[in-house]
Amino acid sequence: MKIKPLIKLEIQGLNQEKIFNNFVKEKVDTFDIKRVSHSQTSFKISPKNFDKTQKILEKNQVKITKTKTLGLFNFYKNTLLRVGILIGFFACLILCFVANFFVFKIEVLGNELIKTEQIIEYLATNDIKLFCAKSALNTETMKLELLENFDKISMVSVIQKGSSLIINIKEKSENDEYLSGNYENIVSNFNGRITKLQLVSGTALKKVGDLIKIGDILVLASYVDSSGNTQNIKADAIITAEVWYESRIIHYDSVIKTQPTGEKTQFYEISLMGLTIFSNKENIKYQYFEETITEKQFSNSILPLRIKYYTYIELATIEIVTDFQKVKNTLIDNCRQNALQQVAENDIITNENCTITEEFGSAKICYLVTVNKIL
Repeated sequence: MKIKPLIKLEIQGLNQEKIFNNFVKEKVDTFDIKRVSHSQTSFKISPKNFDKTQKILEKNQVKITKTKTLGLFNFYKNTLLRVGILIGFFACLILCFVANFFVFKIEVLGNELIKTEQIIEYLATNDIKLFCAKSALNTETMKLELLENFDKISMVSVIQKGSSLIINIKEKSENDEYLSGNYENIVSNFNGRITKLQLVSGTALKKVGDLIKIGDILVLASYVDSSGNTQNIKADAIITAEVWYESRIIHYDSVIKTQPTGEKTQFYEISLMGLTIFSNKENIKYQYFEETITEKQFSNSILPLRIKYYTYIELATIEIVTDFQKVKNTLIDNCRQNALQQVAENDIITNENCTITEEFGSAKICYLVTVNKIL
């Protein structure tokens, strides 16, 4: 290995003797000159003279066909290059190893009625999202929760494949219930009193004049045959009811409320694949405060870095005293509007009734709107 750093040049061109004379005039030291042919020569120079050499060659229209760095400089350069490659290789291995413990992709397959975003958003509420730890995932629990929270899903499978979480869904078709014989009962969606019930098929559990509430079964999707056996059948009936739409408002003469003081504090936290690598978060000095958390991913980073901002707004409590008699008419009108908003466009209103119950320090308003409705 040569200790002195040199640059070996191979040049091509005519009148090379003149060029080497110019080197001598410009004090460019040359070493190990080898004449390959009348137009080709190789020689070595010091790196500090490279720019000066290049200008002389260009001035005489001679090309540099090959350049090679020799000596200690070349050793360092190659060594650093090799070390850089090794560092990059081991860094990739470490990243691949770490990535094996986290979820980098969530796929939802087989869905048409249910949007993929709905599934992703629901999973996020259970802390199942990109870059979450795979060790925290329970695929069986996920399947049960998806079936329980999405009525349109009939079957679902959840598998982990590498760093991906794959959710395969089979949605219910319109005829699923009929093909399986699992017919639905007729259930009340309203509070009120039945005024007409004409049974078509099934078993009626209510009769004219009966009071009903939301969730009551009106007609069973089954009947008992002459042999005493229960048979499933589609529940069907013509039912009319006097339906009640109710709205309630409670007024308190004295109310304690909180409002911002104008003071706020903000902290931030940087994480890599769910692991916090930096945080300047401190204890909150406010007695009452409102917390807002926003999170986003670094857009110009190769690594999946995320930053989470914590904003704390100081709140102060104040007492608001309001005499009921001064706001009574306004509250009654608001209560009425709330009840009327529940009435459908084709409903026929038959009666409206308002009751007020006053107690010490409070008052309760109940507004009832009665309509005739076909269930």
